[in-house]
Amino acid sequence: MSDEILLILRVLLAAVFALAAVGKLQDRSGAQKALADFGVPENLAPAASFALAVAELAVAFALLFPGLSWFAAIGATLLLATFTAGMGYQIAKGNAPDCHCFGQLHSEPVSVWSLVRNAVFLIPAVLLILSGRASQGPAIAVTAHEYFIVAVLAALFC
Repeated sequence: MSDEILLILRVLLAAVFALAAVGKLQDRSGAQKALADFGVPENLAPAASFALAVAELAVAFALLFPGLSWFAAIGATLLLATFTAGMGYQIAKGNAPDCHCFGQLHSEPVSVWSLVRNAVFLIPAVLLILSGRASQGPAIAVTAHEYFIVAVLAALFC
């Protein structure tokens, strides 16, 4: 796979996870309720929702750096597989809890479309894993100045 495609996959997947994390952090109570509706004990939901958002942010950040992105793709795959399994379990039970996947940015009851969306998000993560640890495409920035610009742009969009 070309370096440009790998870079695009990393940036798109990072954007998805960053949006999901920021959405959850902006609506902590909604994220906590969603986790409780999925079966997380209510007393653990506050810590679990915060930990989930931090994990999503860590994946998003690590995807931006080729030296970390293979590990981040594994983390993204594990998170998406867990989310998809939880959604599938709830759908199989006849439940449709609010996924709150992107916080207030986009929240709806889980459905088959939620499973399809997650499958689409899994594709770039799996492609990054299959490309191998040493073949993750180019860095987004190579100098401290460029890293600063990337950080400023990320802060503006998050």
